[in-house]
Parts: sequence; structure tokens; C-alpha cells
Amino acid sequence: MRISHIIPLFVIIFIAVIGYTIQPQNIQHSEEQIVCEDIIDYRAEIAPFLDTFELFLHKKIEQAHLVGAAVAVVYKGQVVLLKPYGVKKIRTTDSVDVHTAFRLASVSKGFTGILAAKLHAQNLINIDTTVISYLPHFSLKRTKNQQEITLRHILSHTTGVVAHSFDPSIEAGASFHSIFHSLRNANITAMPGKVYTYQNALYSIFDTIVHAQLGTTTKQFLHDSIFAPLGMNNASSSFEEFIDSRNFAYPHSLHKTKGYTSIRLNNRYYSVTAAAGVNASIADMSIWLQALLGKHQTVIPQDVITETSVSHVNTKIPYITQKNWGNIASRGYGLGWRILNTNNNIVVQHGGYVDGYRAEIAYCADKEIGIVFLSNSPHVFISQIVPHFMVGFFDYQNQLLETIAHN
Repeated sequence: MRISHIIPLFVIIFIAVIGYTIQPQNIQHSEEQIVCEDIIDYRAEIAPFLDTFELFLHKKIEQAHLVGAAVAVVYKGQVVLLKPYGVKKIRTTDSVDVHTAFRLASVSKGFTGILAAKLHAQNLINIDTTVISYLPHFSLKRTKNQQEITLRHILSHTTGVVAHSFDPSIEAGASFHSIFHSLRNANITAMPGKVYTYQNALYSIFDTIVHAQLGTTTKQFLHDSIFAPLGMNNASSSFEEFIDSRNFAYPHSLHKTKGYTSIRLNNRYYSVTAAAGVNASIADMSIWLQALLGKHQTVIPQDVITETSVSHVNTKIPYITQKNWGNIASRGYGLGWRILNTNNNIVVQHGGYVDGYRAEIAYCADKEIGIVFLSNSPHVFISQIVPHFMVGFFDYQNQLLETIAHN
């Protein structure tokens, strides 16, 4: 065959291969995403593992009779799995889709950590400045803690204040203004930076600092600095926006005899936006995972991601965590994120729960893999999904490497 015929044939084959490998996705992407379309189908690299995981997840969802749910997996910067399940409200036919909003509960803390690190990098706030420097009326029972606590302590749950202080007040619908002025009554167990004591009310002092220092709200900064530039078009951080979206999942509770029943929508925990106020769809969360794995550096720079994903304090390893994750060498907390060392893999993760909703997210930067699971019907098995996926992925990769080494 003559060379002049070979070249056009090669070009035709090359174009055909590219056309075949580009996989369109049903997500509204930001401008950056549209320009940088992937031409390699990374799903093919891990297809056997993903197929097995999908079967596992489908079976578990059916066995648990979940009302609605959604899952997303990102690998090497590409969304390789994006799937909704079930309906928005029990006894209806209104299906969950990829743009249906769920409440994220404490998974919101990861957004706040990233936002704080981003504002810190831009010199708009300093997370190592004491809270009292920003808020002169900040008052605690112990003067030394009051004088020394920084925003970093707040975001890493190392204030020394007794865990879950004022959660009952949040549940009762108290305003954050009233909670802030009650902090002086909170019991204190340690000096700042020494122990881990998980918080919701105290965590949301970030909101107050942002307003005092920058004259705007966390809600506005989340929209302007994260949601809008990333193209997270269904994401929001208020009860009103959640309801106004019209495409949202209703909350449900599980009864031993009745099964799942729909429960009333409520605005609890939106008073602590930084701790638990974000809403998002699975399409939004797939983009968020891409950003956390380094795909959108112009919006979320790598130094910002790194700042949040370094452990500041060791935390206890509960039995259920050890059972689900297996061999955990250490467990700590960064800025809005839990940090696990499992089988020499660093996993950054968080879970969230508010009445009627469960959310789980995890990623491993070294392995370029991450997963999000959202549901409007809490169930004990949901805590198993993310570790099952991550540990399974690590095992799958190790088996591949062993196979390659033996061939």
C-alpha cells in the first residue's frame, strides 16, 4: 500500500477512536470543564471493579428499601459513575435525578474548611489569628481558652470545649446569635490544640468571623467562591433555596414495623451554615470531588486542598469505623475533614446526618479516586458504602499490580 493511502487511513482510525472514547455526561459543567473535555475513558481502566461495586450497591439499596439515593465516583479527574436511585418522596413516582438536591449535613464542614483555607491564602482572613481578635465579645468560661483559641482550632475541633456543646439549642431552633452569647457557659475539658472535641455551634463561629471581617456571609462566599465558579448549579446553603429549587429529596425516617415514612421538612441546622447548611445534588458533588482531586486548580488551588487535608489532632477509632475500614493505622481531623491512614493509603473523608438525610464522601489523592453517596432515607448500611468502595479499590489495584508483576 502506498504511503499517501496509509496516512488518510490512519487519520480516519484516529478520529474514530477519539469519537468512540469521548463519553458525554448529563452534567452542567463550568467553562473550564467544557474546554478541557477528557478524551480517554478512564472508566475502562477500572470497569470490572466498578461493575462489581454497582451490583453490590444496587443489592444493598434494594435490601434496605431506601427511598431515594445517588452515587458518584471520580477517577483520574473524570466522573466514571453518576447514578440516581429511587424517588424523592415515598409513595410517589417522582424519581431522583442527578440534579435532585439533598441536605449534606456535616459534609458541609469540608466546604467550610476549603473556603477558610482559600480566604487564608488570599489574605482575607488568617486562620491562625485568635478568635477574640476578630470578635472582641467572644467569651468562654476559661479565660486562657478564650484568649488563645484560633480559627484553626475551631475548624479542627481542638478548642477544648466539651463536644457537641449547644447541639440541643440548635435542634430547638435557637438562633446562632443567642448561642454565641451563651458560649461563656460551655464546659471546657482541655487547652486549645490538645484534644479533639467535635462541634457544630462552635464550628459556625466561622460565619460570624466572615461577617465581621469581610462584611458578607458564608452563604455568599460559598456561592461566589465555590458553587458558581465550579458550576455547581444545584448547590445552595439555606432552607429557602433548598425548597425553592423544587427538585429536592424529601426526608424520611425508618420505623421497625412501618418501614420508611416521610417526615416533615425542617430548617434545623441551617442556623449553623458552616457546620451543616449546604445542599447539593449528586451532579454538584461529582464536580466537587473533581475539584478536591485537583482538577479545578483555578478555583480550588492545590495548596488550599493540602491545607485542609493535614491532620491536626488524633481522634479515637470507634469500633464500627475499624470494622468498616479494616486496618486503620491512624485517624485524625484536619480542617473540616477526617483523615484516615488505612493500609498505607491516606483517605480524606466525612459523613453527615440530619433528620431524614445521610451523606458520605471520601477521596484518596494519591490514587486519584473519590466517591460520594447521598440519601433521603438513613440506614445503618450507609456507613459501610464508602469504606467498602475505597478499601475494595485499594485491593483491586494491588491485585492488578501483582498480576502485572507475575507476567
